[in-house]
Amino acid sequence: MRRLEAALQATEVLLEEKDREIVRLKQEFQERLAEFEGRFAALQREVSRARGEAGDARQIAEARVRGVEQQLQNLAELLEGLEAKGQVIAESTQAARGTVEAVQERLDQLEADIPPGPHRQPQP
Repeated sequence: MRRLEAALQATEVLLEEKDREIVRLKQEFQERLAEFEGRFAALQREVSRARGEAGDARQIAEARVRGVEQQLQNLAELLEGLEAKGQVIAESTQAARGTVEAVQERLDQLEADIPPGPHRQPQP
């Protein structure tokens, strides 16, 4: 019987030690869990902040792209206007040359029609 009581007492001591070990491990686990939860929450905040910054950066980049596209459109319209003006100037210049040539031909014809005489001076 003593052996049985001794074995029972030894088992109770062992169970108490195991209970203390379980309590210690549970406390350690809870501490680590709290630490990991804190880290996880910090990482979630960091991810949210990074997403916000990325969204802001994207909006800024999109606005810049729209601005550049608008500038390119404005330049294209300006270039079209300049090309049209250049065409008008070229046509006007050609017409002016035609007029100058016609006037020169008419002057040459008028000079040819003037009879020779003292009032007519030779052209160099």
